[in-house]
Amino acid sequence: QNKDSKKVAYVGDGINDSPVLARADIGISMGGIGSSSAIEASDVVIMTDELEKILEAYTAIADGHVKLENDQALVTSSNEAKTYTVTFHDNTYTSNDNASYWQGYLSYPGIAVLMLQGKLPYDKELAQQFAGVDWNKINQEYKRNYAQAADAVMTAKGIDKKKAETELHHVYDALKQLPIIVKRGSLRPPKAN
Repeated sequence: QNKDSKKVAYVGDGINDSPVLARADIGISMGGIGSSSAIEASDVVIMTDELEKILEAYTAIADGHVKLENDQALVTSSNEAKTYTVTFHDNTYTSNDNASYWQGYLSYPGIAVLMLQGKLPYDKELAQQFAGVDWNKINQEYKRNYAQAADAVMTAKGIDKKKAETELHHVYDALKQLPIIVKRGSLRPPKAN
């Protein structure tokens, strides 16, 4: 609390920022580049800008890999090797996928849940075009260059890239506006089956 009794927000991404993030009324860190201690001390974590992860959410939904329950969802990976747990209460979300757990941003399992909850736009027709994509395999093939992997999938499936990119930006912009908090859950990421 400052001397004028006003709220204090602090943005930081390093280990040395963690104490200030924890003491601020609102601590904000960057998910893709922030240290794990900064992310854990934050109230808000700003998501990565890898828009292509939204396509993985489309595949999860189109393939029926998202099972919503009362306060959690189970999301199976595209190669069916892992099942992630996304929990939600009020506007706080946790997920034990690697990106959410280790880097602190909401990745495709959480995005898929938000779409099915009606909190994010969801283009069912576009999602169906991404059904059956093994993102794990294609992301390995393209050495985690998600933009190149997505481009290859869209080319192979004859998907209108301009339409898909427009929708990705639409979803991403909506995600940035959501009043949600992403926290690291207590469940560690699962090992492959």
